[in-house]
Amino acid sequence: MALPGRLCIGIIEEDNPQKSYFRFKPLIVADGERYIPYDVANEYPEHGCIRIVPDKNESSRFKARMRRMGRWCMVDLREHPDENDKIRPNKNYHGDDTENNAYIIYSDVVRELPEGAIAEIVSQDVPSDSAQLALSMPTPQTSRVVFSGFEPFGTLWTHSPIANTDDGLAFARTESIAAEGSCARFELAGFGDQTLSFIAAAPGRALYADEQAQEPEPAPAPTADNAPDGDESAPAPAPWLYHDESIIPPPVDPRLSPREQAIAMQTGLNPRRGRSLHEIIEEKWRRSRFDQLGHPVPGAVTGKPASTPVDSALEAVSYAWAHVNARAGLARALAGIEGLGTAITGSEDRSAAENRERQLEEYRTAREELAAEIERCRAERDSLQEEMLRQLQEANAAELAEHAERVRQLEENESALRARADEARLIVKEAERAVAQLTDEKLTERLSEYAVNTRAANLLMELSGAKRTPKAGRVNEPVESIALPHMVKRVRAHFAGNGFAITDDEAINLLACVALGDKLMFTGPAGCGKTLAAHLLAEALGLTAAGRCADYAPAEGAYVSPFADEPSDYPAAIIADDINVRPDICARIVDDFESADDVKLIMTAQDSTSGLPIGLRLLDRTFMVRLKPESAESAWSGPRKCAAPPQGCMTAAALKKLFTPDARHISGQVSSRLAALRKELAGFGCLLSRRTLDALWLYCASVTPYMSATPMEVFDLAFAQRAVPAILASASPEALHALPEMLKGMPCSLALLGEPIAIDV
Repeated sequence: MALPGRLCIGIIEEDNPQKSYFRFKPLIVADGERYIPYDVANEYPEHGCIRIVPDKNESSRFKARMRRMGRWCMVDLREHPDENDKIRPNKNYHGDDTENNAYIIYSDVVRELPEGAIAEIVSQDVPSDSAQLALSMPTPQTSRVVFSGFEPFGTLWTHSPIANTDDGLAFARTESIAAEGSCARFELAGFGDQTLSFIAAAPGRALYADEQAQEPEPAPAPTADNAPDGDESAPAPAPWLYHDESIIPPPVDPRLSPREQAIAMQTGLNPRRGRSLHEIIEEKWRRSRFDQLGHPVPGAVTGKPASTPVDSALEAVSYAWAHVNARAGLARALAGIEGLGTAITGSEDRSAAENRERQLEEYRTAREELAAEIERCRAERDSLQEEMLRQLQEANAAELAEHAERVRQLEENESALRARADEARLIVKEAERAVAQLTDEKLTERLSEYAVNTRAANLLMELSGAKRTPKAGRVNEPVESIALPHMVKRVRAHFAGNGFAITDDEAINLLACVALGDKLMFTGPAGCGKTLAAHLLAEALGLTAAGRCADYAPAEGAYVSPFADEPSDYPAAIIADDINVRPDICARIVDDFESADDVKLIMTAQDSTSGLPIGLRLLDRTFMVRLKPESAESAWSGPRKCAAPPQGCMTAAALKKLFTPDARHISGQVSSRLAALRKELAGFGCLLSRRTLDALWLYCASVTPYMSATPMEVFDLAFAQRAVPAILASASPEALHALPEMLKGMPCSLALLGEPIAIDV
């Protein structure tokens, strides 16, 4: 069933608001005196829709007109029966996700649906004696509706919104369906999983009469037949008067010169563009008289417009001047006319004087503008110098403070190294003394005594049934102070030694997420190394070798940390792998670690395709770092050997001293951008928590001076890891649609919108 050459009713949808893309889905087509459902499965594949493109005559108003139509529209192709006239193949259709519509239709045949053509069916029953009622439901897209209880014809109802109530509608019973016997009921599939139920009148008819179209027609003018009795002064109608498009002035080409436009606006006997009613009547009467008598209308009367003597003389001189050989004689003849040369010279002098005066005025204006521009530049120069001086002072102050802090850290490191050197000297002396004792003449005797004692101890233990336990090894020495650059090198070296290459900025980001917060979550596609990254980070801090790292194993009842009874200067790391695979882990993990001190929770989560959605309560308390998958261009080699963890374990105090927040590192641009984002989100009812705002401030104030990125790029990274997941989990659909526009200029946050995050939106 081909669509060209038919009248069709369907629905319209803006499937891409960012690019103002619209598509049309036909539902019913006219077949004689009735509408029948339209089968789009074979003609328009995939979604059964046609892409709407703007016609060349309505490019400026295409978007506004399409949105004004609402859901329903009509496509009239009765004057376009050809296949490729108004519906053509879509050149942008390649069978992928970029374009799902194989055909396009021009917008000039897409029109608004006439009033009363259809009425939507509301899927609710009402009492037969109800005249008014209120319901909570989405607003119908037709001015009148029919409730589902009508069989075969029912009563039409109008609807209006109820103030201060979401989805509240007031319904009022009106008239019965006027198109009785010629309307049909349809229940067809719309966009996606939507089902549309409606009734439609026959083609050319309406379900009800439009009140706006029922205005009283003006009373006819009195004629000889209907003139009132006793009124003999009413004029009889003139049969030669008729109205057509000849009384409308013809359009004038704007490309003509002013003189040519003035001539073109002159019509007929009257050399003026506007004509009075009397002149029009006289002209119509004269034309009718000439036509009745068989005399043609002279061409000089209607074909040639009236012109002044000046126009005639100018036209004659221009015609003569076009002949090159006649120019000398024409000049002599014109010079012989009395007073003509003086008049021309005076006109030239006046024109020259006017030109000079106009140029002088232009020069004065340009000089004033130039003086104002110079003053403005001077003022801007002074303000710019003051701003540069202030920024230089701030930069120097920050640099001096940074150098002083580095000197202090170096002095502390030197003191620690001196203490370790003294301890090493004592150990060496003790070792020399022990070696000296072992190498004297009593060495053989001591060895025999040690063997006998050891054998005896073993026999006693075997007789008592006790098991021998290995002696605990030496705990890693504490790292009480370390500079951030050295810690970054340590983290990068350990990650690279285990086949996980990261940059300096990525290492700083991981350290900041652990030091400034107590929860860190790794996400990403399968195979990106989430679990490996969590264990490598704990090993790089020295927590694994010191026995301060454990896996999260929730048990029945309240969770008890394995380090609860072990007070220590070291922080503890709990690794929770795949927290969204089991719903009970994700639900209770916040309560288990809400009040834990010096416990760093490092989590991993599966993507939304394989994991359960993560709740807002956890997303509002964690930094979410998304890892990239393995690149297809990476080298193919054998598995790397795992590098040994670095020596020394970070103490809790040393971890806190890695970053020192300073409000001077937060630029005005970052503050204004965050304020603008909060205001735009608040307009959709989405508010950032104080916990999230504090975490963003600490991150930007601490990390900005150490990263190679700009302050705005650091803010973008912090906003993407700390705020965007919580926004996606709590924002309304309207806010989610507006979110890409809000995050312009923030590539990290925008990229996160297109990732399959395990969030229920």
